[in-house]
Amino acid sequence: MYHKKIICPLGAIFTPGSDEMQTAFNHAISFHNNNDTQARFKVEPVVEALDSDDSYKIGQTLCSQMERGIFALITPTSDPSYDTFAAYSNMFQMPLVSPAFPQQTSSDRPSHLGVSLRPRYLRAIVDLINFYKWKTIIYLYDSDNGK
Repeated sequence: MYHKKIICPLGAIFTPGSDEMQTAFNHAISFHNNNDTQARFKVEPVVEALDSDDSYKIGQTLCSQMERGIFALITPTSDPSYDTFAAYSNMFQMPLVSPAFPQQTSSDRPSHLGVSLRPRYLRAIVDLINFYKWKTIIYLYDSDNGK
């Protein structure tokens, strides 16, 4: 019996310097599409490069991808671009997946369908400090989010 696979366009917007993310994305798509025993549908990647946090350019790129029928968007989000991606995600009820959302955004409008692959950890650190009643701590961290 022959079953035709459903093809689902998945949008991805990458920025310069996100080579590892692009490699992981391509591997995940290939792994999914070549796993005939589990995959009920095939994913067609709709990939674009964007070298700007300009909300107008982000909007143009998103509209171009939505015209191609994407069902979800995968993209890194920076502080300036997050609000634009979140607004489009909320407006069009389109899932937004990002390696990490900014810790603080310029607005209080979260992406209702957004998934950050890195969990928020600050609350857990504060809870540990309070639980152990530490008076002094040294907290070292490495972050791409600035200060």
